[in-house]
Amino acid sequence: QFCPCTGRGRVGAYQALGSLGQRMKEEQTPGVFLNGLIVYGPDAELLSDIALEDDISREVASFAADHGVSLVGFSGDRSLCASRCKWTSFLASAHDPDPEVLGPWRSIIANHRVNKLMLLDDAERMSELRPLLAERLGGVASLVCSGPPEMLEVLPFGASKGTGVELMLSAMNVCPSQ
Repeated sequence: QFCPCTGRGRVGAYQALGSLGQRMKEEQTPGVFLNGLIVYGPDAELLSDIALEDDISREVASFAADHGVSLVGFSGDRSLCASRCKWTSFLASAHDPDPEVLGPWRSIIANHRVNKLMLLDDAERMSELRPLLAERLGGVASLVCSGPPEMLEVLPFGASKGTGVELMLSAMNVCPSQ
């Protein structure tokens, strides 16, 4: 059985896989999403749902505002933003769902669990901002730039697709060596 293991959210992963993704959705296929933060087992049983701490999310939102970069949050199967811009449209062009516009980040963070945050801007700008954000966060979260260079992801420290795969396989009674 094919099970997705990806940095994308579940909706974005299924959309990117086209008809295969649609079939996986219908069959409630197990999978590892958002870099291992969300893990589903057989029959779409939620096995793990790890979120950023609110104070980290607030700090990242403040950083994004201070530097004028776009910010999108992922909360389960939803993507969230404070306002729409060219960068939220950029995500849709990459098979991710259009983020829901929910107003100010302080309100979003107060009312929604945020699994990961994604800052978006021109590649050169993101390259300049990465060390500044790392310094500001002081090692309390992981910064990931594995996608397009216009994206910088903030994940809970220790997030791991590998750990998510182990959890999913265990729920499926499959030995990792198989």
